[in-house]
Amino acid sequence: MSSSVIATLANKKYISQAKQLFSSVYHTSGWKGDYLLITDGIPLREVQWFQNRGILVKTYSNKDKREIGIMPSIVGLKLRLFTRYFKKWDTVLYIDADAIVTHNLDFFEKVKGFWAAPDLDDHTLGYQFRKNDSFKKMKDKHERLRQELLNDLDFTEPSFNSGVLAFETSVIKKNTFQKLKKFQKKYNDISYYGDQSILNFYFYKQWQKLPLRFNTSPEYIHIKYFLPYFLIWGTILHFCPFGNSAKPWQNKSYFQTMWKHYLLTSDEVNLTQRKRSKTTNIVKKMSFNFFYSILSFGKRIF
Repeated sequence: MSSSVIATLANKKYISQAKQLFSSVYHTSGWKGDYLLITDGIPLREVQWFQNRGILVKTYSNKDKREIGIMPSIVGLKLRLFTRYFKKWDTVLYIDADAIVTHNLDFFEKVKGFWAAPDLDDHTLGYQFRKNDSFKKMKDKHERLRQELLNDLDFTEPSFNSGVLAFETSVIKKNTFQKLKKFQKKYNDISYYGDQSILNFYFYKQWQKLPLRFNTSPEYIHIKYFLPYFLIWGTILHFCPFGNSAKPWQNKSYFQTMWKHYLLTSDEVNLTQRKRSKTTNIVKKMSFNFFYSILSFGKRIF
């Protein structure tokens, strides 16, 4: 058992995405820790595919099929990261399966505390807890719940994106998971971004900012800052929904070729034979940093 683990979440519809993610980690990052797939149930042959490559599989029963805010119910399993099971490791790195890892992840081997990157558009906590339009008849209840939260939260405070999380497992206390579930039950309908809203509540003013290169949204940067895709760089490319953006496995995505490459090479994953990390493309990194810093008024990703 390693002292660190990298985990992702997938149901039976996201198996290819999980394979691609782990393949990109294996081929580029030099990650020395364990690999873990969290799922609510996938076919046995797929479980064996992961296990045959040394990837751990943890299956949880997901009896609650309700959406969390606008997110599918399976995202609730991300809260399981904060159960006693994960205390067997010192550090945990979680990455959503709609991501591609491109470079070294050594930064995460021994993190202290809880780390996440600011949410897109520097969204505040008020944006995380808002009326869910799919429950239009519950407007009064939603407003009452928001007012309750204002007793504990400053809605003008910045919020983080839960697509990439890194934390020391000492943040997991005896009742952490129970507190998260209790909050989910009460505020489910206004936890607009599901697990992300819930975790923002629990780690209010306790999170440290990850450099944005560890949670880079190519579509967001391309659409908001008009930066061409070939200049966009990040250690972890995370394809968050933004505008009419495409996921990397979709035909109109600029990154489909890269995504397909790692999916096609996923059979090569063998954790008994680790690979070295991929060398950073310094020219692309510096070009991106230069143009992005100018366009975003000095915001840096390093």
